[in-house]
Amino acid sequence: MKKIEPYRLFFPIGWFLGFIGVVIWIPWLLKLTEVYPGLHHPDLMVGGFLMVYSLGFLTTAIPHFTSTEMMTSKERISSIFILCLLILSFFLQEKVLTHGMELILVLFLLFFAGKRFLGRSNNPPPTFMFIGIGLLLGAVGALMLMLQDLGLIDQNFLGFSKSTFYSGFMLSLIIGIGSRLIPALLGHQPVHPPTSVGASKKFWPNVSNDLKFLAAAFVISFLFELKDGLVFYAYILRLFLVLFVAVKYWKIFSPPRNKGYMYSLLWLSSWSMVVAHLLLVFFPSWRLQSLHLLYVSGFGLLTIMISTRVTLAHGGFSLAIEKNSFAILFSGILILIAAFARFIGPTFVGHYEHMLLISSICWVAAMIIWIGRFGTFWRNARSVH
Repeated sequence: MKKIEPYRLFFPIGWFLGFIGVVIWIPWLLKLTEVYPGLHHPDLMVGGFLMVYSLGFLTTAIPHFTSTEMMTSKERISSIFILCLLILSFFLQEKVLTHGMELILVLFLLFFAGKRFLGRSNNPPPTFMFIGIGLLLGAVGALMLMLQDLGLIDQNFLGFSKSTFYSGFMLSLIIGIGSRLIPALLGHQPVHPPTSVGASKKFWPNVSNDLKFLAAAFVISFLFELKDGLVFYAYILRLFLVLFVAVKYWKIFSPPRNKGYMYSLLWLSSWSMVVAHLLLVFFPSWRLQSLHLLYVSGFGLLTIMISTRVTLAHGGFSLAIEKNSFAILFSGILILIAAFARFIGPTFVGHYEHMLLISSICWVAAMIIWIGRFGTFWRNARSVH
């Protein structure tokens, strides 16, 4: 029986949410509506766009890395049902339902990943422990946000909840997956096959002490955000983590050895994450701009580039397309412009909304250009037997 790999179901939904999550700004910025989109934009982009792309990637990649079964029909139906409720909550603008569905979706991913990790024939890379950490942080953040929506938790915890869900969740997944994929795509190291677990199925002894220390420091950094006076130290810990991973695993101080548009953009995306964390530490008054740099040209651009590789590689298409496609080049440049316009916007006194409009239009145009070239690959990909 032929099965459709999960990315072909979830990437289109993730793309739609990433498109809607920004396009809603344009009517408001053009004074065509008084409905302020900023209250729903974060959940559409993180709980929608980034999370659903992560759902597609993880449910496709984890079975390959652990040599376990693909997504089952029951899992596929369950996840689609959760996604339908999540999308419905966006349109109803029901925050409790939105954060509740985000929580359930994270718990679904925890179940999916945990089941395959326990039944694995091969060990995933040691950095994949950050996937588990990210899913736990995402679950805690979504739960806290939902409880605050219900008025059951003091709003003093709002900063911790948002940081845990909107930043910690995605950054953990990127560290976990990116530490294997980014250096391989940039040409700094080959993609090694998963290692056999043998009879003992031991994973933890394969994790180096530096990774264990970084994981502990990463979790502690979010606990620091429970108290306002310690937020600065939270940023320092995360900067140390990102710098360590970027230098040792991503090797971003070396330009890409693989030559092509996608690899250069992936490299710039990695640098965006490093620069954003540097700015959070040394220029705390630029916090909002720095976070948008992290989300747009960091998480957002990385997601589009990685999804390009997944779409081509798993669909049986030539990887030469990712090297020389003008759709990748132009969409990547537009995303970088969107990030830059959003970053410098506050410095343009009296023209802040104009810069937001430029940023929004560039993101929307990038998404249209990208799907115009690669959307058909989801439909025409080879099915898996």
